[in-house]
Amino acid sequence: DPISLGVFTVPVTLLWLVGVTNAVNLLDGLDGLAAGVAAIVSMTLFGVALYHGDWPLLVATIALFFGCIGFLRYNFHPATIFMGDTGSLFLGFLLACLSLRVIQRTPGGDSLVSILAAVVTLAVPIVDTSVAFFRRLNRGMHPLKPDKEHIHHRLMDLGLSHRQTVVVIYAVSLFNGLVAL
Repeated sequence: DPISLGVFTVPVTLLWLVGVTNAVNLLDGLDGLAAGVAAIVSMTLFGVALYHGDWPLLVATIALFFGCIGFLRYNFHPATIFMGDTGSLFLGFLLACLSLRVIQRTPGGDSLVSILAAVVTLAVPIVDTSVAFFRRLNRGMHPLKPDKEHIHHRLMDLGLSHRQTVVVIYAVSLFNGLVAL
């Protein structure tokens, strides 16, 4: 049966929209990272849309994918243009909305599967932001204050180069996308 959240539908939806939007924004710490992850997520959502025959979602996801790929040409390290907060917030909001459409348009028996697919697809930004939020709380810091301990910072501290760090995170996102599909 479809999952009904009752009175919690609107708050959970708003939390999803704001959470994913900000998670993608916080992921934008290295050249090409947010745009590349957004491209991978959009292709995963494209695959789900293709499976369900959702043409509006197909068009939106493929347009987002090619927009990200075109931008990556100039945004990959060393970047000649930068996305900034406005671009990463826009990408995050689009991904949040498109993933909600996947959940909304899934036939009743697959509701839980579509929710899990959306969460797994967006796991890299969601986990990175969640870990940062709770790490800061655990240390007595304000949870919204910036720090240099996101996953991309930690990978670079381990000795990976800028490009290697981005490629590793791309690989994890791609793996998550394949698992979600």
